[in-house]
Amino acid sequence: MSAFERLLRDPSAITPGLEEIVPRFPPQIRRAMLSGALEIPPDKAGSLSRSVPGDVALTQGNSRRGCDDYPGPMRWRVTAPHELELYARAGIAPSEVLRMATLASALVMGVDKDRGVIAPGKLADMILVDGDPTQNIRDLDKITTVIKGGKVYDPAAIEKALGIAPRESTPQ
Repeated sequence: MSAFERLLRDPSAITPGLEEIVPRFPPQIRRAMLSGALEIPPDKAGSLSRSVPGDVALTQGNSRRGCDDYPGPMRWRVTAPHELELYARAGIAPSEVLRMATLASALVMGVDKDRGVIAPGKLADMILVDGDPTQNIRDLDKITTVIKGGKVYDPAAIEKALGIAPRESTPQ
């Protein structure tokens, strides 16, 4: 859903789901984040703008019928939280969206023996977030720690090394 949504946005707009991080990128990267969308012919704008909500409705219907509609194992990337937000916007409960992105994907790919849930003997690649994504799926944007292959990574340190400005702290 997010790949299709990105193609149909205003070419001068930031890719959906990246609005909070792109302004922190170095200038040369920010410019690249504004390209790649298709020019929408004026006579097609109405029907194409209705296509993304139609995709959301299709996803919602598939979920109600028991179809996960989530391809492959989750590879956490910067647009994944937005993709999951689109699922929640389709009316799927955040806890179900998280299940689709983890256990259901592992089952579809046949890797559920090692992945998909946090349990003894399973691979423990995961993210820790500041918030509760079962209540607010957007909290997935608040990654505080990444654990991959048994190593712990600090996203703030990685962003600093890449020249990404630090997040502004929000008052408590």
